[in-house]
Amino acid sequence: MDSKKSGWIFFLMVVLNVGASLLLSIQEVHVWIDTMGILIISEMIIVIPCFILYLLSKEKIVNTFGIHKIRMGTVFLSAFYAMMLAPLVATLNAVSLFFTDNAAQVIFESMDGLPFWVTALFIAVIAPVCEEFAFRGILYRGFRKNGSAFQAIILTSLLFGLFHMNVNQMIYAFALGIFFALLREATGSVWPSVIGHMTINGGSTLLTGLEPGIAPDAAKTVQEVTTGMIINTACVLGFVALFTTAIAIAILNWIAKREYGEGALKAVFTQRKKHMEESGHWRLYAQCWHVYFLFAIKVFNLIMGTWL
Repeated sequence: MDSKKSGWIFFLMVVLNVGASLLLSIQEVHVWIDTMGILIISEMIIVIPCFILYLLSKEKIVNTFGIHKIRMGTVFLSAFYAMMLAPLVATLNAVSLFFTDNAAQVIFESMDGLPFWVTALFIAVIAPVCEEFAFRGILYRGFRKNGSAFQAIILTSLLFGLFHMNVNQMIYAFALGIFFALLREATGSVWPSVIGHMTINGGSTLLTGLEPGIAPDAAKTVQEVTTGMIINTACVLGFVALFTTAIAIAILNWIAKREYGEGALKAVFTQRKKHMEESGHWRLYAQCWHVYFLFAIKVFNLIMGTWL
């Protein structure tokens, strides 16, 4: 698995994503596919390209997806690490609401008719496993093989953000992508990022389930409050996020020392400097063709939405 194959994986994801969106936009098709069907399709868009490229690579599944063992303590530390990142996610979400809708809330609203356990299964378990095995698993391995850890972290985080296809989730998904990729690099395994992703999504799902009467009106509430109130909320969340993110970084460093020893995370940045000196910046831009492709699709999507 190399960067070129990783690029093709993401390209196939985008093609399937666009194709599924166009198919579901047809009224006759949409009425035959319920919410459960849409959820299954959304995960198959991620799983199918990864599975195809895995079969073609003829590599061991453990190496392709980074399914390596981790210490039991790392399991709990990864969950706590994600909890400390939650205020940062909330801050970025609040900031994005100045110029876009709450896309995550729309997703939860679309799942109102499903039993809570089904929502929890898809949002807190299946989605994190599929997305992490794709972005911090096979894609990260491909970019890491032909570039530095720094390049792999930035590229997979950009792709993770862009793949959500909406500005609201794109912003905090990019930030989470960086922290999850650092966790992947610090442990050499995809499992810690899976656990962290489950923790973030599980928390959101649990809060939505505990407050069924509040959650459906959350988007309306955001529209009704004044800009000043939103600014105050974002500032408070941002202040809390400064402390909790610092704690998360300390936990990340602790995890890296437990798994690889002293200086494990420092190597991410020293390798970047060495790699840039040897190969220059061109390799990073060459690997970004699929990012430009998805960005063009997103712009086209916004333009078409404005015209319609």
